[in-house]
Amino acid sequence: GTEDNPPIRSEHTSIGLMWRIEHLTINIDGYYKSVNGKVYYELNNTDTYTPKTPNRLLYGTNLFIKYKYNKHTFWLNYALSKHQHKLNNTYTNLPSHQLHELKAVALLNLYPFFISSNYVYGSGLHFTKRIQGHLKPYSRFDLAFLYQHQYDFGTLDLGVSLVNLFNHKNISVAGLRYYSQFSEATLDSGIPFTPSLFVSFKF
Repeated sequence: GTEDNPPIRSEHTSIGLMWRIEHLTINIDGYYKSVNGKVYYELNNTDTYTPKTPNRLLYGTNLFIKYKYNKHTFWLNYALSKHQHKLNNTYTNLPSHQLHELKAVALLNLYPFFISSNYVYGSGLHFTKRIQGHLKPYSRFDLAFLYQHQYDFGTLDLGVSLVNLFNHKNISVAGLRYYSQFSEATLDSGIPFTPSLFVSFKF
């Protein structure tokens, strides 16, 4: 590395517990991660950029619950996390910081029919509060149906997928570009309601 682009160093510590009985699995874990050397550039008044390498801390806990009933599977995941960086000897939230996230999945095996659903809820990325004046929660519900037919010479799959069924307007973190004072940022829309059909034949 160089002075402007030092090597990235990180330390990751985690601990977890898992309990399993018959069809039920419960897992909880906590983590603490520090990152040093990750560079971003601060926009100055002279329209030049100064490299910054703030220390970053990422820590939190995850709770995972999985239940199997006959051929069906259900699981739930809750994440509580904090993403911060140190600027001017003060730790502040990273733009990508999101305190709560909940995910739920249901997989139903009703052979030859299969149904899957997925729901994700996030309490809102920190940078949306700075730009919009309030947190913008993330919410998306996906649904898919599959029909499968077995032949002597292959397998036919017919399906339909409904992404973001309720067409909730989300903000994609992938489109975020920022500087220390949030002087520049782009907000990309998440995936809108997107239906699709698919056909697959396997020999």
